[in-house]
Amino acid sequence: MCTATWLIHRDGFELYFNRDESVRRGAAHAPEILELDGVRCLAPRDADAGGTWLGVNEHGLAVGLLNAWDGLEPARPEPGELLCSSSLERARAQEVRAGVLARLAGSRPPTGETLERFLRSHEPARGPWSPCMHREDASTVSASQVRVLRSTVAMRYAAGPPCTTEFGPWLELERRRP
Repeated sequence: MCTATWLIHRDGFELYFNRDESVRRGAAHAPEILELDGVRCLAPRDADAGGTWLGVNEHGLAVGLLNAWDGLEPARPEPGELLCSSSLERARAQEVRAGVLARLAGSRPPTGETLERFLRSHEPARGPWSPCMHREDASTVSASQVRVLRSTVAMRYAAGPPCTTEFGPWLELERRRP
């Protein structure tokens, strides 16, 4: 299970991402600056397999992976909506978490503060359906925020459940323009 939502601004966008994993997996490595085929990027790394679930490159392209797609087409929801995956019931997790986000935002569009509160939320109750998810066999193990602006790309990371772990400092790259 994972949850992603985002905001689009005139100068760029922000992506908010909770990673939910089995309690048997090792703790991931915090984001670092990597270079792939001559392009710098920011990404955390999985301790067991070495790959990543989230990254942003110096061109401003951000990618997050969730296990909810049909394998054929990527999902393309509107800004302010959310995507989530669940090993239990994806549709239920999506519905419950969308309701939590709507309640936190109220009648206004969500803000960055709203989305950060959303990542930490245990609504409607601490358990498998809350954005900060806790089950006996799995839980939210980290949270990330990506910020893409005209001149920079940045990522910050909470190396544990966002209900108990604060975000670390921003890791930043100068944005390369084509």
